[in-house]
Amino acid sequence: CAEATECSEPAVCKSTGDSLSCPEPHHRPNGTLCSDGTRVCHGGECVESVCSHLGLEECFCAGSSREMCYVCCQTKDGECTSSAALGLGTEHGGHLVRGPGSICNDYKGYCTRDGRCVRVDSDGLLNRLNNMFNTDGKG
Repeated sequence: CAEATECSEPAVCKSTGDSLSCPEPHHRPNGTLCSDGTRVCHGGECVESVCSHLGLEECFCAGSSREMCYVCCQTKDGECTSSAALGLGTEHGGHLVRGPGSICNDYKGYCTRDGRCVRVDSDGLLNRLNNMFNTDGKG
């Protein structure tokens, strides 16, 4: 019926006499890690930042082109800190890295497959989309 996803169990068809029914898949518990540990499941979807585990919001890391692709969380004192420094790193203590194509450098770049932030043209599509949808004056 439905294959398993990072945030839901597989749904198996049930046969009752001459008919088949396909139940909704069961969601994995909210807070289950997904997307290589950078996000968490909520309501059966991989939607929230791993920062939500600590009640924090995700923010853009500053620093080198590699550091800009780390997953960072805004601490209560307003500092943007690497998720690894907050105990949310990989199982070996490494940094969680945003996936390829993810936005970085405060909407001025994107992350590559090798985890580097590449700056985009200020008149490019990414920046124009950000300016179109961003209503808080940034961009």
